[in-house]
Amino acid sequence: MGIGEGDETGDLAWLSGKIVNLRIFDDEQGIMNRSVAEVNGDLLVVSQFTLHASTRKETSILYPGCETGDGHSLYEKFLLQLEKDLGKLFRQDLWAMMKVH
Repeated sequence: MGIGEGDETGDLAWLSGKIVNLRIFDDEQGIMNRSVAEVNGDLLVVSQFTLHASTRKETSILYPGCETGDGHSLYEKFLLQLEKDLGKLFRQDLWAMMKVH
């Protein structure tokens, strides 16, 4: 999840609902017609500010759209909203080194 300038608490409930209810898993007929909630699936949310990276200027990386003020607080609120909407959530520390298998 990348939080950008202008993102607000009000956006979090919408995004969480969209993620939890998006039909991206196959049903019995092989049609993508089930959500992560319907298949009792799991979510792993990764804080990824580099989604806002700009590499236009030579070889430097800039983060012009990244939220620098309230980003951490919004990230934590988003995790709480997902946990509420899905009923569970695997958490990873914000700055942790992750190895996913």
